[in-house]
Amino acid sequence: MKRINFDKRYALLIALGIKQTTIRNKRKAEVGEKVMLTVNDDAFAEAHVTDIELVTMRKLTDRHAQSDGFESIKSLKKALKKYYPELSEDDDVYIIHFRVDRIINFGVILDELMHLASLGIKFVNLESDERETLLTFLKSVNDKERLDFLRENHNKVIKVLRKVYDKLLRG
Repeated sequence: MKRINFDKRYALLIALGIKQTTIRNKRKAEVGEKVMLTVNDDAFAEAHVTDIELVTMRKLTDRHAQSDGFESIKSLKKALKKYYPELSEDDDVYIIHFRVDRIINFGVILDELMHLASLGIKFVNLESDERETLLTFLKSVNDKERLDFLRENHNKVIKVLRKVYDKLLRG
């Protein structure tokens, strides 16, 4: 299975379903192919490629930026320049669309999930059951308990954390 490596800061966005594409200077996979998503070569999710677009840098749009987890085309291009400093506006990039099939290693993003859950408790008006879900997650005795709780309640926790993320980001 091919591997697509991500910077750790993008793993949380992928787990929350916010980042559904990656933009690369080389084609990393084929449509329909299963891929392993990694952070520093540690596997954290299995996904499959749903589409691939070949686009020049100049033709990237805010829609591309948002599906890649960025607020604007400006912030996307700034990030791309960090990874590919030689890219010009006339260069082609591959937009690889993917869908996560399952998170296989929450440990890779546990600190980020806990931080977001803490922010949710402090700053977001949550329903009582949503709040209880996050409190149970946070009050687990140790990381093993937290990871077990995540595995057993993954859909519920991710749904609440996605709500927290959206409320914090969009007010």
